[in-house]
Amino acid sequence: MMKKAALFLAIALIIASVFTGCMRRNNEESTQPETTENKETEKPVYPTPDGKTVVCLDAGHGFRDIGCDTDLLDGNEAETTLAITLLVKAELEARGAQVILTHDGKTFPSADEVRRLADSAGVEYKEEDIIDNDIFSAYERAVYTAAIAEDKAIDLFISLHVNSLPTHPEFSRYEMDYFAENPYADALGEFCEDLAGALDNESKIFADIYEEAFLVTKVGAHPSVLIEMGYATNEEDSARLNSEAWRRDFAKALSDSCIKWISSYEEK
Repeated sequence: MMKKAALFLAIALIIASVFTGCMRRNNEESTQPETTENKETEKPVYPTPDGKTVVCLDAGHGFRDIGCDTDLLDGNEAETTLAITLLVKAELEARGAQVILTHDGKTFPSADEVRRLADSAGVEYKEEDIIDNDIFSAYERAVYTAAIAEDKAIDLFISLHVNSLPTHPEFSRYEMDYFAENPYADALGEFCEDLAGALDNESKIFADIYEEAFLVTKVGAHPSVLIEMGYATNEEDSARLNSEAWRRDFAKALSDSCIKWISSYEEK
């Protein structure tokens, strides 16, 4: 009987872990090993030397990694984040910013390209975690972005995602995460507060300690934020995410906050 009880418990735990696999704050994206040691880094001077505002946008997931997929969301998370990311790109470019995408939904940097850029920029990484397959992992994106930031100052990096928690369909909010030890942590908190004030629902802001921080926010010293645009398991949030009008409004609000935040450096 003891063996049967243990077996049933193990099966139940496996099912529970799959069921909540899209719940972002506890998933593997935030707990993979760091690529570099924590060390003192000199803050880059903003705006960038050529006076051009540079924003790096990361559409969460993509390719074989579709992210969250629920009946409420039109398309999966990867398709949703890419569509919204492209709208944000257009808004930022209309304001004169230069936009770098980690991927365009069709292709992403190969493992060799990530390694080459990282080696050239002096960014340390774990060789075994840069894998040549059809998934552009959070670790690979983090190393790739850190390498770009070493070569060309990035004023702000933003990774867009959609959250999901089937066990709590009442959850409805935006979530914003940044690394508490980022050189710009205080200013990133101000950026998140400004954006939260422009959005149409409750927002929760997390200043993450090292163990909880997402890889894309804690690798490198460039200003980085990860934004969850709502819960795919909530009817109201999904309705917003499916709406073309909401997507345009969100892209405008995010772009406004980006430009306002980056411009503040010109006054210092």
